[in-house]
Amino acid sequence: EISLSWVVDNLAWKLQDVQISTVKVKGEPYYRISTQIEAVKDNRRGAYREFIGLDMRINRLNHDFEALTVHLKDISATGFGFLTNKEIEIGENIALKFQYEELSELLHGKVVRIQENGRDFIYGCSITDGGKDLGRIMAQIQRNKQNDKMNKRRDDKKKK
Repeated sequence: EISLSWVVDNLAWKLQDVQISTVKVKGEPYYRISTQIEAVKDNRRGAYREFIGLDMRINRLNHDFEALTVHLKDISATGFGFLTNKEIEIGENIALKFQYEELSELLHGKVVRIQENGRDFIYGCSITDGGKDLGRIMAQIQRNKQNDKMNKRRDDKKKK
């Protein structure tokens, strides 16, 4: 089984059950990739992600607790992503003081992914410690958003 992944506009996509065959076009060999399954967004965390979009503070634990203000992109029960113009290495330990809605937690993470984005870097971190209630609260945030969508649809139908 072969899977194919790519990134467009900072979103990861994937195809599963891909077949690859060789074809010739004007005498030149090329590879044809085909599948019966539609491409889907690739959620490497395997958990619901909540977009945050707020500046927060992190401490670089491998660098004498150097404090940085970063732009927290999103968070899930298993990890978080942030942007900064500072270079941080894969494997570096991070402490994030996360405050959002009813949640205030000190989360420890490890940088597992880096992507350049112009002058900035997008970092993906897996949570290594903390966030005892994070999974429960993320599930509640997701339920609230789904309920809001359903209520909006119901209100739109009533208006028609």
